[in-house]
Amino acid sequence: KPSIKLESTVPEVSTPDALQNPVIVGDHSENLKAKISDIWQENGRPYWAQERFDCLLFNVGKLRIAAPLVVLGTILKVDTNFTTLAGQPDWSLGIMKNGKTNLQIVDTAKWLMPEKYEAGFKESIRFVISFMDLEWGLACSDVQSAMTMEPGNVKWRVNHKVRPWIAGTVIDEMCCILDMEILRLMLTDIGL
Repeated sequence: KPSIKLESTVPEVSTPDALQNPVIVGDHSENLKAKISDIWQENGRPYWAQERFDCLLFNVGKLRIAAPLVVLGTILKVDTNFTTLAGQPDWSLGIMKNGKTNLQIVDTAKWLMPEKYEAGFKESIRFVISFMDLEWGLACSDVQSAMTMEPGNVKWRVNHKVRPWIAGTVIDEMCCILDMEILRLMLTDIGL
């Protein structure tokens, strides 16, 4: 099984670059569609799912999520409050220290599914999952385990206009698989 690095951090006050709102609306879906074609292969799977792949299972409130390990960074245990910054979007929880850098923490539930957001989610946050080579982290309530998945056991998405961050669904595990590359694009490249 893949090893998972678990760290404890203390936030430090500093001002990161301005956050951008990653919600996909209107014409932005066409920009995203062009980027998706670079990531997804002709067989309808992302490049990281051409063979068996490892995922980390975690919970965001009541939603169970799997994320491919190939693009994840570190799992950080939240042991203090985030350092909040004025004027940030409501899905921004603030920043948290990760080694020599500051991670911008996303309220994952509010960012990905604002229509199903439950007010108590912030109190349940115990971990932050970082992206490899990005200064962003997803807040989650529980980290479960890493597991190997077979591409044939996943119902892969064909329509990326609605919730493009879902790569597919694993019915047996009752979870969705995050398309971490699309999340990276939503946070950085396409400037939404």
